[in-house]
Amino acid sequence: MKNLFSLFVPVMLIAWIPFIATAPTGDPEPGVEEQIRGSNILLIVGDENGKSEPGNGIGDIFIRNRLEKLLSHKVILGIDSDPSDELYAAAKEADLVIVSESTTSRKLQDKLKSVIIPVINYESFIQDEMGLTAKEPSGDPGEPADYAYGVRNKDTSIDIIMSDHPLAAGLEGTVKVYQEPKQINWGKVGKGAKVIATLTGEKSGAVIYIYDKGAKLFDGTTAAGIRIGIFLEDDDETGTANLMTEDGLRLFDAAVKFALESENVN
Repeated sequence: MKNLFSLFVPVMLIAWIPFIATAPTGDPEPGVEEQIRGSNILLIVGDENGKSEPGNGIGDIFIRNRLEKLLSHKVILGIDSDPSDELYAAAKEADLVIVSESTTSRKLQDKLKSVIIPVINYESFIQDEMGLTAKEPSGDPGEPADYAYGVRNKDTSIDIIMSDHPLAAGLEGTVKVYQEPKQINWGKVGKGAKVIATLTGEKSGAVIYIYDKGAKLFDGTTAAGIRIGIFLEDDDETGTANLMTEDGLRLFDAAVKFALESENVN
């Protein structure tokens, strides 16, 4: 029996070593700041211009997984074609609304304009309905020289111009946000907005911006809640959010963190 035990103990130790080496440390993923956990997030999705079931596009699945599995939030899906009263009621029960680019502006329109909780938007073509930019014209693709809002067709980077704002996530200068050239949403915002980042080489095209609650929107109305615009797009096939760099993800996480912390303060 003694000899058997002496053989068994080393085997146990050898089997245990890989477990110790790979055991989770509890530390966040690199680039992920400590966040409020367990918030309710209403993610507004669409059908990717008819290419997927609502919420099942590559980009939407990636964002939902990040919010739920990494940042520990509860995600409730809202569909862009849902009636205004249903979306408004769902927003009242949430801590944050995020509008995905998979939505269609003609379906969503201004259904979320009066929502009093923070809204993070990365659907370029509801910026005008939300009062964030001028109504027209829009370009897809298009540049600020010709349009009020739109999509830059191919780029990997953005320019941080307000590095001291929390939405800049501690980054400054030209920041690579995509692993490969992808589309970038932008808008020409009003004077009531704070612009954190712009298209590379084009300061009039805001790609990360915020209207604080109570700020004057482009259309002259008052922001019912915080409104954050962010650069994400989606090509409907390979996705875009899933191809962000660590810095791109850092900027997205910073927007979620800032919006939720501001909501808790209010």
